[in-house]
Amino acid sequence: MTLESKTDDQLMLSYASGDLAAFEELFRRYGKRLYNLFLRSVNREDLAQDLLQECFLKVIEARDRYRPRTAFSSWIFTIAMNLIRDTYRRRQRRTIETTGNLEAANLETRSSDGDPHKDLEKSQMSAAVASAMDALPRDQREVLLLSKYQGVPFLEIAEILQISPAAAKQKAYRGMQNLRKRLAFLKED
Repeated sequence: MTLESKTDDQLMLSYASGDLAAFEELFRRYGKRLYNLFLRSVNREDLAQDLLQECFLKVIEARDRYRPRTAFSSWIFTIAMNLIRDTYRRRQRRTIETTGNLEAANLETRSSDGDPHKDLEKSQMSAAVASAMDALPRDQREVLLLSKYQGVPFLEIAEILQISPAAAKQKAYRGMQNLRKRLAFLKED
């Protein structure tokens, strides 16, 4: 069986048995998604990279204790969300700087025709969205980061955040309402 055909749980169990290639495959599958989640959460490339390393360090540390009770993706996203929460706590809930490199967060800021006015407009819009996301209550921001940016299903979000699927959907709905209110000024232009 090739690494690509193994499930995440099989890879993690193989890694626990000493197969480093299995760990590399898990990193290949989840590294970029987790990095983007961290970057969208903290808006700093250096901190996102640190959080990614810390997340996979926790995977390494837990390899001997790992038991596939839940989906691997739920398990690793739970680790990621806990790291994000810890980061916010360490920052003592200071306002997060939103003027970081948004382009690195995979937010396309270049127009197809190279028009600098359109580039500036897109960049300002990206900054406004990032600022509005930062201003959301933590629970709404977390659900939106997972559902809208990472494509995680509500059932899995519920498992990650230890809430009901209905609560996850409700937080996403309220978060989107709050975002619309905060970004209403963009429609006026």
